[in-house]
Amino acid sequence: MITYNITYQGIDIHVLNNSMRIINKRSKQIRHYPNTDISSKVDSGRQATTISCEIVAFNEAEKLLMEQLLSSDILGTLYLNGEGRYYKEVTHDEEFEMTQETRDGQVWTAAANFLALDPMPYDVDTDEVMY
Repeated sequence: MITYNITYQGIDIHVLNNSMRIINKRSKQIRHYPNTDISSKVDSGRQATTISCEIVAFNEAEKLLMEQLLSSDILGTLYLNGEGRYYKEVTHDEEFEMTQETRDGQVWTAAANFLALDPMPYDVDTDEVMY
């Protein structure tokens, strides 16, 4: 099982390789002007960015820590280690389920959905918005 780390609220979390998905959402309306061939777009801003991944706990202590972390209701910072970016004001989805992956009960996984209320990614080195 190949993993890499992300950091949430100062805690390193193991993430299963190739499980990370980042979903950016933008609200907009398309308005058509009756009796014409003209339409326009009105931007309504960005919604929260969703960051989904499969997290891994390699022992009972890590499992307990993940359960506590994903049960808390605190906004934190999420660093995508190795990508040079982070998200501010991050919380997590209301629901998660830990699944036992090995017979000896030492490896557990959970699908985690983090929600970045500030939807823009920030550069780790400069603290500036990346785009």
